[in-house]
Amino acid sequence: MNQLMEKMSLREKIGQLLCLHIKGIDYEDKDLDYLRVRNAITEEHIGGLILFHGEAKAAVRLLNGYQKLSRLPLLVSSDIERGVGQILKGGTEFPTNMAIGATFHPEFTRMQGRITAIEARAVGIHVAYAPVADVNSNPDNPIINIRSYGEDPNWVARFVEGYIQGVQGNDVLATAK
Repeated sequence: MNQLMEKMSLREKIGQLLCLHIKGIDYEDKDLDYLRVRNAITEEHIGGLILFHGEAKAAVRLLNGYQKLSRLPLLVSSDIERGVGQILKGGTEFPTNMAIGATFHPEFTRMQGRITAIEARAVGIHVAYAPVADVNSNPDNPIINIRSYGEDPNWVARFVEGYIQGVQGNDVLATAK
């Protein structure tokens, strides 16, 4: 790693700290969004991509193409709290965390994490911006609400732990938030 860093210019090192938002769709070679990302990869040497809405098969083609353009592997992340289907057609979309929390079976989140990770890796996603670790201490909070596993911090912790084990046990990094 040190040898690689020594060979990189300051511009390349800075580029590795940057991630661009992309959609998982098929682009034409002359599409401005495609050209913007392609240029950022080849000229600015960005380090990662954040995948948002699209279709699973198109996302695979797009990510594979972008990976081929990059000198170093791109770190691909996505906000997949409820599974890959939350952002990509063709993936599994799970119920809200509150619905899963209402089952009182934390092992369900381990299974959810496992399925999410398997699908994420198949698409080319390495980092899941999930699980939500917030406790629903204020039911009127529109941001947390059904994204939380519940009101009891101990139960929420068990569900969060299960999800992290399922995701990271299947080679995707979890990001508790």
